[in-house]
This record gives sequence, C-alpha cells and structure tokens, in this order.
Amino acid sequence: MRKQIVSSLITLIGLGGLHAQSVYFADGYHGGVFGHYPKWQTAFMMDKLKEYPSWRINLELEPETFDSVKVWVPDTYREFQQFLAKEDGRLIEFTNPTYSQPYCYNISGESLIRQFSYGMNLLRVHFPTLSFHTYAVEEPCFTSALPQILRLFGFRYAVLKNPDTCYGGYMVAYGDDLVNWIGPDNTQMLTIPRYSVEKLEDNSTWQTIAWNNSSKYLNACKEGGIAYPIGMCYQDAGWKNGPWLGAPEKSSGTYTLWTDYLNKVTDKFPAKDWRVSQEDVLVSLMWGSQVLQKLSQEIRVTEQKLIQTEKIATLQRFYDRKAWDNKALDRAWRNLLMSQHHDCWIVPYNNMGSTGKTWAENVRLYTTESNNICDQLIAPQQRDDSTIQIYNTAGINRKELVHCKLNTPWTSIPFVVKNISGKTVPYQKISKNEIVFMADVPAMGYTSFSLKEGKVSKSKEIQTKRLANNHLLVENDLYRIEIDPEKGGTITSLYSKKEKKEWIDNQAGYAFNELRGNFYEEGGFLSSSSTPANVSVEVDGALITTVSIKGKIGRHPFTQYLTLKKGDPRIDCRLIISWQGNTRIGERKETSKMQESRKTYYDDRYKLHLLFPVLPGHKQVYKNAPFDVCESKLKNTFFNRWDSIKNNVILNWVDLYDKQNDQAFCLFTDHTTSYLHGEDYPLGLTVQYSGGGLWGRDYAIKEQTEINYSFLPHRGMWNEAHISFENARRGEPLVALYATSDKPSASLLSIPDKDLLLSTAYYDGDNLIVRLYNEGTSGMKSFILPFIPASVEEINLENEKIKDFSYRKDKNRQILSFDIPQFGIKTFRIKQ
Repeated sequence: MRKQIVSSLITLIGLGGLHAQSVYFADGYHGGVFGHYPKWQTAFMMDKLKEYPSWRINLELEPETFDSVKVWVPDTYREFQQFLAKEDGRLIEFTNPTYSQPYCYNISGESLIRQFSYGMNLLRVHFPTLSFHTYAVEEPCFTSALPQILRLFGFRYAVLKNPDTCYGGYMVAYGDDLVNWIGPDNTQMLTIPRYSVEKLEDNSTWQTIAWNNSSKYLNACKEGGIAYPIGMCYQDAGWKNGPWLGAPEKSSGTYTLWTDYLNKVTDKFPAKDWRVSQEDVLVSLMWGSQVLQKLSQEIRVTEQKLIQTEKIATLQRFYDRKAWDNKALDRAWRNLLMSQHHDCWIVPYNNMGSTGKTWAENVRLYTTESNNICDQLIAPQQRDDSTIQIYNTAGINRKELVHCKLNTPWTSIPFVVKNISGKTVPYQKISKNEIVFMADVPAMGYTSFSLKEGKVSKSKEIQTKRLANNHLLVENDLYRIEIDPEKGGTITSLYSKKEKKEWIDNQAGYAFNELRGNFYEEGGFLSSSSTPANVSVEVDGALITTVSIKGKIGRHPFTQYLTLKKGDPRIDCRLIISWQGNTRIGERKETSKMQESRKTYYDDRYKLHLLFPVLPGHKQVYKNAPFDVCESKLKNTFFNRWDSIKNNVILNWVDLYDKQNDQAFCLFTDHTTSYLHGEDYPLGLTVQYSGGGLWGRDYAIKEQTEINYSFLPHRGMWNEAHISFENARRGEPLVALYATSDKPSASLLSIPDKDLLLSTAYYDGDNLIVRLYNEGTSGMKSFILPFIPASVEEINLENEKIKDFSYRKDKNRQILSFDIPQFGIKTFRIKQ
C-alpha cells in the first residue's frame, strides 16, 4: 500500500536559524516482493550509497524479498550480502524485521511474537551478521505491548513516528526529543515519539509535518525546544529518488540510521516517562466492510487453530512419541503470517505482487492451506473409532460441553458414551452425525470416552416454552431469556439465575440484540425491531438449546441463532444476513476527495450494528489488546474525520463494568473490528458498511454476511470474572479426535491460576517450550509438571537463556514458581 504523492525529488527547504548539524532525517525503503520491489532495487540502493557516501538507508522489507532477489539477480544478491557484511550498522539498518509488516494491534500476541521470530530468522539466513537494535516502521504498526516483545528480542530502541503513511492511523502526539515508552507490564524502552509539536499536515490524510523536514516542521521543533529534531520518510521500494531530501550536502538535515541517531542523543537530555495506552494508537480501517470482515474472520480462525494444533501435537509427541513435523508447522505459520500483512487489511482489493490475485483472495488461500496442514498434523494415523480422546489445550482443568462428529457406523446404531471409569455420560444429538456431551478434561491434556452399542434413556427436559404474550422463554441452569417475535426477535429479558438479576435496560430506547443502521438509499435508519420475526426452536435439550430468529431489516432477510449451554456462562450467537443486492449502508454516499479529512465511512453509528443496552448507570469500558487490557478513557467512540481518529477497535472482547452495582457485561467477537459506545449510546458491534472507502474503492456487499459473537453477564471487573480465560475457552474449545493413544487420560502441564494463560507449548528439538502470559496481579505464579525435567531455563524470544530455574517436588509433581508482572510473558525451555 502506499501514498500517491510525489513522483519527483523534494524541493530543498531552508533551515532558517537552525544549525544544519542539529537536524536529522531518517530515510529508507519500505515494501517487498509481495507489495512492490523491482528487480533493480537492490543494485540501485548500493549504487546510490556509492554516489552519496553520507546517505543512510533504514530498511523495512519483507524478508521473503531476498528469496526472490537471490533468484532474480544472483550476482547482485551476493554483492549485497558482502556489502551488508561489511557495512551493516554503518550505512544500512533493518528496522522492522517482522515477516509481513503487520499492524500489530489487530492480531494475537502470540502471532506478533512469531512475526518477529520467523522474520528475523529468515533475514539472518540471507545476512548472518544482521543485528536488530531499533524498531521503526512506515505504517502505524504499533501496539501497547511492543516494549516487552522488542526487549525480549534484543531491541534497544523504538520509534513511534510514521509521518509519510498515516492513512490507517498515527500515534498520539506526545513529548519532546525522547520518551521512555512504558508498556503494560512496566517494561521501558527509549523511544522517539511523534513530537507534541508534530502536527498533522494540512490538506492531507496521509502525512504529519515531519515527512520532509519542512521549515514549518523545523521551526515548530525549534519553538518547542526540541534540540535535535528528526524527520522521516520510508520511500516505497521502486521509487527512483535516491536521497529523499536531495544530495546530503544540500539537504535539510543529516541523513542517519535510527540507531546511530539514538546513540547520539540518548545522553543529551532526560527522557520523559510515557505509559502508552492502547488508545494512544489512533488507527482506523474499513471496519464493517465485507471484504475486511471476512479476511479478519479467516485469520482469526487460523490463529486459534494453529495454536491449538501446536499444543495437541505437543501432547501427541510427549505421550504417543508421534514425530514432530517442523516443516509442516513452519509452512502453516508462514501462511498465517503472510495473511496478517498490513496490505491485506488496508488494500484488500489490490493485487498482491505477481500472484495474479488480490490480497483478500490470497488470505483465503493462505488460511485454507494452514487449516488443512493443522488437520493433517494431529489426525490419528491408526485410529480407534470406538474411543474418542477429548483434548484441552488450556492450562486449567475444564468441565464443559464438547462437540463430537461421529463416523458413519455410529450414526446408524443405538449407542452410549462412557467415560474412563465406565460411567455412562448423557449426550445430546445436534444433527445426524454430531453429538454433544459434558467432558471433564485435565489441564493441557486429554481424556478418553468410549462408544458402546446400547440404548440410552432420553431426557425430556424442555428448555423453551411460549408465554401468554407470545414471547418465547428460553432457559437453562444459568439464565432465563425472553424473546419478543413482534419486535424482530429482540431480547426483552436476560435474567441471571445465579445473580438473581436482570441485565437489560428496556428504557434505553434501543432493543437488546437489535440490528440498526442507516440505509441511505432505502429510506434512512432501519431496525430489525420494526418488523415481526419468526422465532422457533432449533435444538431443545438438557445440554444445549438453540433458538433461531428469522426476521428482516428493511427488505433484507436475516437469521440469528442464540445458543445456551449447560453450565456455560457465555451465550453464543450467530448472525446470517441474506442481502438483496448491494445495498448502501453508512452516513451517506462518500464523495470526499483523498486529501479531505471529513469521511463518511468513519462514523459507526450509521453503519449496520448490533446493540446491547444493559442496565443504566456509569459504566467503565475495558477492552483487550495483544498482551494487554486497556481501560478506556473515551467519552464515546464516534468520529468522522481523519484528524480526529479514536481507537474504537475490538480485538477479542469489550467489557462494560458498573462499579456502583458491581454488574458487568462482556461482548466477544470472532474478528477484529470496531465497537460502539457512548455516554448516551449503548454498547454496539459493527456488522456492515457498504459504500465508498479508501482511495475511492467501492467496498461493496457481494455475498451473505455471517458473523459469530457472544455475550457474558457477570459480577466483578474483567479480571475478577476471568474474562481472558473465557476468551481462551472460546478460542480454544475442547477438541474431539478418535483415539491415538492407549493411555486413557493425561496432563502435561497445569496452572493453578486462571489468570495465568498458556500462550503456547511446542517442541524445539527435544526441548519443550512453554510460554505463559499473566493477566492477574503481579507476583509469584507457578505451573506444575507431572514429570522430572533434566533442567528448566527461562529464555528470551531469541531462545537465549536468561537464567536457570529450580523446582520443588510435591508428591509426584514438580512445581516451578516464578515472579511475573501483570501483562508479563515468560518463556521456559524444559529439557526432558
């Protein structure tokens, strides 16, 4: 993706009263083989460095680019290798070694770690002497937890500027010269901020004034007391300007590598502490557009599936001695990392390199292949069709419903399900070849259930009934819900039996689970509550109950499925909209030009969204981010200008907490998108936008919309209610596979604390790698192993030892205790 701005050299600009040696500029190149990287680019950079010996190049290039360069121009490739080996750190610096330059805030924390790990490893395959010191990017590829991740990869510095490509957002302007960027876990990193005087450029929606060291920028820095101002522009690979500001001896600033600049200024003045909130990352994409929604869902599915596959493969390696397939896992990760490329998200309709397909089309190919690899990796090689192993990939014991697909023979004969004690377990048929039953499964382990011929007594517990007012009553052991068919199947009562409390505010002026949006070519605002719906029972039983709501919003049919599960505090929903053509939804027809700040595709109130009015009262908003939970300071999430962006992103969940009544409501989503909330507006989830968007693209409706979301009423704040564990349960459900092991039940690792999450577990050679993430209070935590390890080491994200760990024996268990801050991550290498 890139700006359509300059095609010629920048006019040289005077420095006024500033001394030339006190002004700096970070030049460089951005892109790669999948976005833009011509075959001549490598030789061009070396030629220009020879022509201008005092020029410097900061690089942000996709690591796979050099796989292609090696084939395209082998002689130039070898020359560049030798050049880097000789000049690395003096003339050229790689400042973003991630695999595909992701935006960071829109993917999981574990994905972000792999972006750096796989990217740095591949770059070092090509350039073994490379070292990485400063993180700097050309797009808004930022998230609050980066200091911890960067430190664990050996970085020393960071840059929070992206002055030449701000289409997708920018950081809050804060501070002067240097700041100590403090992450959520209290890790600090010396950082160049977007200065408080670094304003957004007039008549632009892609730049700050720091993009070309203009007199306006440098004078603002002088007046603001910034002693060593630095500007920045990462050119697109393929631009033929050479030095961006012209010849070094005539340019408005000394060209510098970021690390050189930071080394020079770090001792010149004290850095101001800045605890960065996720809401300081001001970003916006085409939230609600169908193309972005679908690729975000595809990426989320693969993120979760791949982590579960790693963990299940780890169990199979440990207990079944099944071979560990690094090549297959690497291929699956590579595909996922490529699908997280920032261009997938901001220019999904553009062609991806020379693939002949768009970024969005490639996301579907990448994620589909990764999903297939995952299925093959954990599939039983010799399976026992009468024994089912249920896998739990969380670090906590779980007792919950599991969905199980049956082989054909078991769909045609009467059978019972028995646990390892031989006790019959009640099950419920969902379809001809799918059942659900309650499974009690140990932490990071599995347990077995057997299928036996026999008749099972059927439960007649009915969970639904029609009331006198024609409302449908749906209930289970935790909730009692009323659905009103006359008001589009919206929910009029959500009563918690455990808390003995109602959760819905029926005086808010909006209906709960209502669809609402502005169909500006079809009469304006439409609501699903305006048209009666057909509310019927799809599945009715003691374990699981599903109700379907078939209604219309305007002329467009939709179906909502609402599912209650026994013992499960989360209520799951599925929405399908069958669009009758490419209807337009939004504020109005988008007519703004690229440089105009006012945009109609920003304001979510006009997009189609779901609404969840819960009981009145002041509500504090919390939302998760990669390795972080952010307490919102926004009065509302609404904006309609590029120069007024707010962080309204929902990654996995948003939680509303009413402290006065100790009552809260959590909304979960199956994809990264935007949420709605304001002092006079209920919590909402963006569902659909259709109309003009970035670069005049038509973000059209081309197929039916399908999303999955969940909600969970609860007491206490998000951490007291273990919302992140509930999110992990949602993302990593119990997995049913036909048996691969004779061992009936096993647990490889257990965690006593629900707030200490098992981010991943995998094998590196013969060593077991375990990564934990703490959302609980800071202090001592522990995990338990059922075997005696040869040694346990804490390692950084480069697999280097930090320190050895001792452990204590308790009966047949080994307990490993360690100190970890809230929002901290720890990685352990366990030698067996």
